Formats: sequence, C-alpha cells, structure tokens
Amino acid sequence: MSTVERKKVNGSCHCGFIRYTAVIKINPETGDIRPANRCNCSFCRKMSTTNHHLDGPQDFELISPGSADECGVHVWMHGYYEYEGTKHELNVINLATIDQPQEGVDLSKVKPTYSNMLVGQPGPPGDVPFEHGMTFPPGSFKLPIPSSARKRATVTERKVCDIYCYDIVAKSSVSKAIRNGDRRPKGPKRVYYFAGGGWRAPPSGEHWGLVVELAKRCPDTTVTLVSYPLAPATPAPMAFPMLQKLYAAVLGESKRAGETVILAGDSAGGNIVLALALAAVIQQGEPIEKAHISLSEPLLPDAILAISPSTDLRRTNPDISAIAPHDPILRIPFIKETAAGWAGNWSTSDSLLSPLLAPDWAFTALADRGVQIHGLTAGYDILCPDAVLFREKCEKAGMQGAWLHWEKQMHVWPLTWKFWLPEAREAKQWMVGVLGRC
Repeated sequence: MSTVERKKVNGSCHCGFIRYTAVIKINPETGDIRPANRCNCSFCRKMSTTNHHLDGPQDFELISPGSADECGVHVWMHGYYEYEGTKHELNVINLATIDQPQEGVDLSKVKPTYSNMLVGQPGPPGDVPFEHGMTFPPGSFKLPIPSSARKRATVTERKVCDIYCYDIVAKSSVSKAIRNGDRRPKGPKRVYYFAGGGWRAPPSGEHWGLVVELAKRCPDTTVTLVSYPLAPATPAPMAFPMLQKLYAAVLGESKRAGETVILAGDSAGGNIVLALALAAVIQQGEPIEKAHISLSEPLLPDAILAISPSTDLRRTNPDISAIAPHDPILRIPFIKETAAGWAGNWSTSDSLLSPLLAPDWAFTALADRGVQIHGLTAGYDILCPDAVLFREKCEKAGMQGAWLHWEKQMHVWPLTWKFWLPEAREAKQWMVGVLGRC
C-alpha cells in the first residue's frame, strides 16, 4: 500500500531572488506529489502554474525578500477565498519553483488534477485537462470595458463585419511624451490593436492598460482594440476569412478618412497582424517583371508593430528548447497546443498561420510599397528565435522598421509597465516613439 511522506524541499523563483523552504507531501514509491492542482483557465495555463497545497503556514518559510522584480514568477500564495458563503484557507506553493535537481524530488513524476473552467459550465477537477481550457463563444463577442479605461479615455464600441471593435480616444493627451524628432506631421493616426492570449483569451487588464496609455501618449491617435474570434470555437479556418473582411473594411475606412494606419499586436495578436498584411500582397500574386498589365493595389497599413510575435506555428526551431529553461512565462507544450488549436484543419506551414513562411517576394512587395514593420523581441522568450528569423527576413527584403531586442527579458514584457518595471516602461516609451514616427 502506498504511503505519503512529508519532505522538506528548497525552492526559488526564476532569477533566484526569492528563496524558500517548504514541507511537501510526496509518495516515495511513485514520486508523485499530492495534492497538485492546475487551474485550467487560459491565463493559468499560460503561466504553467501547478499548485501544491501545504498543510498550513508552518510548512512554508520565506528566507529572502518576497518580491522578485527581475522575473515576476509566482512562488507562493497565502490567504483565503470564499465559495458559497464559506471561507477556505490557502497555503500554496507553485510546484514549478521547487529547485531541480533535488534529491528525492522529480517534478516530471507529478500528475496534477485540473480545475476545468469552461465558461458558464464549471466542472469538477479531473485527471486530464479539459481540451481547451477556458473557452469563449463562437465569433466575436462584446468585451467588458474596465472602469480604469473609462476614466482615462473615451471608449466607443462599434461592430465592423460582425467583429466588435473598441475605439479608444484619450481624454487628455500627453504630447510632450513624444520628442519633436519622433513626430511626423501626417495628420490623424489609427492603431488597430490585436491582443495576445494564445488565440483563445480576450484582452486582459494589462492589454487595456497598454492601449489606453498608447492613446494618451500619442497625439492625434485613436487606438482600436479588436475583439477577434477565438479558438477553439472559431479556429483560423473560420476566423481568418472574417479577419480579412474586417481588414479590408477598416483599412478602406481609415484611408478614406486620411488616417495613417498602424496594425499592432502582441504574441498571437502579432501573428495575426503580420499574417493579414502578408496575405494581402500574396492574394495579388507574385509580380511579373515588366508586365504590361495593371493590377489594383492591395490595401496595406502604413506600418505594423509586433510585440513578441508568434511567427512560425510549426514550433520546430531547435533554439526553442535551448531557451525553454529560462522562459518564466511560456512552456513548449502550451505553444504547441495553442498553435494546433488555432490551426484547426489547416497546415501550420501555411503562411496565413506562420507569417515567417511567406515567400520572400511577399516581404519584398511590402517593402516596395513602403510598409514599415517594427517589433520587440525578448531573449528569454521561446517565441523569440522564430521572431528573430522574421526580423532578418524583413531586413533582407529591405523593409524599413525599428526592432528592440532585450536579452534575458520575458515574453511581452511591455505589458507589465503598470507595475513600474523599468525595462517595461522603457519598452513602452520606445513604442510611443515608434508610433510617433509612423
């Protein structure tokens, strides 16, 4: 009969700033640590947090400061939550922060249970994850507008080609945030922003905070947050044609209004904006030198801004595995699963899914038409190797654009600017400068 033993272990955050000891419960025969639970919502799956519930606060000892400004990894949680009128105490550590290797502890043997949180249909914990974690209705859906966004900006909801869009205009702009040398007197600007979330999560509070800040810091700029369809209910084979209709409609609308148009997005959203622009030129076909025919020009943005974009959904770059131990946010199984969920029955080698794989002539076509592609990449992001290849392909095609690469930095770090992380605030200000020059 199997037994459970109490074992004292050492743990730390990613950067080693937070250190602790804890007493866990482990089966010495199987190596399994119980209870081990993973919330199955999109956010927690992306953070790859697996919680182990301790017997009480006496089983945890913090032996260093409690806040890691360098990496921000979730380590432990102490407190309580209320459910149906009853308070439940929480004394939890993130199993992923137990130091490895450590004698008698092998995290690969942990078999967590999963809290299945299908929207509107919460289910009991299970031994296998719900196939898609937290899911959302088919098609585009209304977004709740945070009160913090309404305080700083006027937010107007509208629907374009069956997709909800949120126009954000700052109540007061901070024009001095953009140096005179960073501004081009080109009239009004429009930024269409596609938030990341593995193609399965709507914009977070951090996304709302960033787009409102961009609207506030960039004079004469309207930022439009797009509620695009999400997997698994609406994977790319269904969603992308909808997005192409939206793309044509909003670009045509902005061009008629005389607006400078920038497509922007982070992670999965960065993937979408890059794929849409490349698809627009690919649909025209490869240009024939000295052809004596006139083809209509594709509708194209003036610029694209991609933050930690996902550029190759095949996930075959060997450098991904080398970076994986250092990435505090993303895990290889997660990026493979979300890529497959978005791809549906399309091949991940299709450039509509993997913009890195678009033909060289498509990059050249964008460059010849003056489209700028700007981007941000982070050294401790497993999506970085393919994003760097995408940047190099842009450079080879003669594409104009500025790129900010930050070594030892995490995925989509500019989203953390509200937490006063200096690197995030500097990156955010860099983005403001780029938008000012577009």
